[in-house]
Amino acid sequence: MKQKSTILITGGAGYLGSHISYVLAQQGYKVVILDSFEHNQHFTPQWARVYHGDYGDAHILKKIFKEQVIQTVVHCASSIQGQVSLQKPLECYYANVAKTITLLEVMDEHIIKSLVFCSSSAVYGAPQYIPLDEKHPCVPLTPYGSSKLMIETIIQDCARVSELRFVILRYFNIAGAIPGSGLKEWHIPETHLIPLVISACKSGAPFYLFGNDYPSSDGTAVRDYVHVQDCAFAVHKALEHLAYQKPCDVFNVGTGRGWSVKQVIDTAVLVTQKECKVISSKRSNADLPVVIADVTKARHLLEFNPQSTLLERCLESLWKVEMEF
Repeated sequence: MKQKSTILITGGAGYLGSHISYVLAQQGYKVVILDSFEHNQHFTPQWARVYHGDYGDAHILKKIFKEQVIQTVVHCASSIQGQVSLQKPLECYYANVAKTITLLEVMDEHIIKSLVFCSSSAVYGAPQYIPLDEKHPCVPLTPYGSSKLMIETIIQDCARVSELRFVILRYFNIAGAIPGSGLKEWHIPETHLIPLVISACKSGAPFYLFGNDYPSSDGTAVRDYVHVQDCAFAVHKALEHLAYQKPCDVFNVGTGRGWSVKQVIDTAVLVTQKECKVISSKRSNADLPVVIADVTKARHLLEFNPQSTLLERCLESLWKVEMEF
């Protein structure tokens, strides 16, 4: 396969970033990763050049841009815990916004004009209608969501006064894994629903269900779960979008389908063939009843077509990877 351009992926050893790195390497890109290894991940890929450091450190960024001929930056690195950001907003803004400004400054200094930013559906806040399209008002409920929206605005402002070209991807609930890749989710502590349910099935420990009185069909919250491999292919499509000089734009990355927490639990029991002990508790006031993406724009303009739209596929792939480790 003819090698394509060289891509720098910030946060490339994290859950989303590592899967993006893996898929892009398979697609023929030369992958360069910058990661702080905050969660002490086991990550020694043969298919990427890895730099250990902070993406807010101008010195290591300059070192990378001097040693590698980077054409595009895929910016995945961020502080991702929305609830923690409510208690420590300044830490969130520094980790996400201030460091991104440093990244953009060094990119500009080294004349790197192409960027894919991994944003979040958290920029929308409470849905005014479902499904959420890209025209939905953005009123974030947490500093985390606000930080992602600030970064989007900063990127767009920079593009207006420079030659920077970008694609912004607003990810919904990322789930699943790629069996045989050597990759898995390494969050400490784990806060995502699907790995927590799988872990409960595997260990026999109870799973705590926060809220069964939501206005949904079974009383539990509904989310749009998009397989991490599809998330990675969305970046591949974004890179092609930029390579073909198509307009800078913002896209939702989801499936357009919602699954409830109870459906996740039931599917996990089916996939693992193990019992899940559920303990019900009060729901958080910050949790939203239903969040589902409208991916029409991404399908038409980005040619993004998720291949794993079934919840069972997400849980099966994660369960297989759990058995590998």
